[in-house]
Amino acid sequence: MILDSSVRFLNAYPRAGGRRTLPAPVSLQFEKGKAAGAEDEISAWDLAAFTGDPNADDAPWPEVAMSSLAEPFISLRAAQPLRVQPVRGSRIHQQRDRSRGRACKEERHGREEAHGAILAFEFLDPDQEFDGLVQFRGGGALSCDALIDTVKDALAQPLLLGRSRRAGYGGDATIAWSLVRDREVDGQGLVRSDLPDDAVFHALLTSPYLGRNTDTGQMDPSQIEREIVAALAGRVVIVRRRWRFDLAGGFNRKWRLELPQALACAAGSVLVLEATAPIPFADLLVVEHAGLGERRAEGFGRLAFLEAPRQKLTLRTPSAPAPRAATGQPPALVRFVEARILDSAIERAIKEEAARLSRSAKPLPAPSLIGRLRTAILAEPEPARSTLRTWLAQEGPHRLKRPPMEQLERCRIGGVKKRLSGWLREMAGGQDDQPLATLLRRDALVQRFHVVSVATAREHWESRALWMRARLIDSTLAALARKQRQRRSA
Repeated sequence: MILDSSVRFLNAYPRAGGRRTLPAPVSLQFEKGKAAGAEDEISAWDLAAFTGDPNADDAPWPEVAMSSLAEPFISLRAAQPLRVQPVRGSRIHQQRDRSRGRACKEERHGREEAHGAILAFEFLDPDQEFDGLVQFRGGGALSCDALIDTVKDALAQPLLLGRSRRAGYGGDATIAWSLVRDREVDGQGLVRSDLPDDAVFHALLTSPYLGRNTDTGQMDPSQIEREIVAALAGRVVIVRRRWRFDLAGGFNRKWRLELPQALACAAGSVLVLEATAPIPFADLLVVEHAGLGERRAEGFGRLAFLEAPRQKLTLRTPSAPAPRAATGQPPALVRFVEARILDSAIERAIKEEAARLSRSAKPLPAPSLIGRLRTAILAEPEPARSTLRTWLAQEGPHRLKRPPMEQLERCRIGGVKKRLSGWLREMAGGQDDQPLATLLRRDALVQRFHVVSVATAREHWESRALWMRARLIDSTLAALARKQRQRRSA
């Protein structure tokens, strides 16, 4: 079924607008630097429709700076062409020792070797549809039906894709089979009838072409010109070509070796043809079904015959799918991850705020007083706050003595030069968390670092309010102590 080319697996391309997209023609160009219009709409020129000759009868070459499309796929044969870019993501992993939980050196043959490589991979985001084709070639309808049933049974669910498909981020594709059709490409603009003499049409490569020069035996992508003329029995001439050459290779997973690379005529290349004699439609179908060049069983050498290219067309992008509404409660692991992410962000914000408060603080309290206050705040948040309120009270038998209290009264912190004693009373005493939320930019943090929702992130913030007060006090006192040591050493 594989070696005799009775089954050919053709490339899977993104699906947009209810149809399979195709590689963007190399001949499509748009005005460089021009912003997209309403509905992300751009105008593109098809250079296959221009001769490039200023003395020709057709319209002159566009007199603007042009650039190739950024999107690699287009639903070219749709009533409203769409340009499509598959959504991709990437991750970077560090290989670590499983028992130690970190990268380290390991003993091998009596010597230490570094252990901890950096691994990077790229993946397609979920919830995207790709439309591929399987071509069946048999002696009749019954033999083709048997091949179809065999392939469907072999591609039973689930279909795992990717080299790390069982490591937690491999693809788990769902296959939906469509109806059988007689051509690879469908839609508007296809040649659907016999071509008369002098008819102008063009061939679009829907996959890379691998050809070999018949004289030298070397790989030669330009051989496609001779081959397409020979396939149509010399009844066409090549009028124009808009092509690009790329390297085509592969990887044999069984051997764990790369396949030989060869220069190929890239998918999306365009050849404009002119008929020198009438061409029956059946002959065009034969060439489309058979393909051109080498390695056709792997999907190379596919092409479609289209009508004469238009000079200008309008392209849009597909409308974004509506986000799926979350149902039910998130798993406990997701809530745990959100809490860890928010705690890390809060810790950074606390350190930044402590550095800002201590930057212009003066005169600084004595190191012994700072150490005494930090020792008290290291207790549980609620008892620590109670101890600070007692020490900083205006009256009472357990309030700080007059000399240390005067040090706290004289020290001014922050840009507004607030008394350190008043700031400590505010952090340790009040029940209103709004000043703390303002200092640490709560709304921005929960909006940026939430995982489940902004509401759950805000709930976690409120549950950690006491810890944040104590942590901010301790970080500010620690910053003052560092500043005191730096002054003494200087």
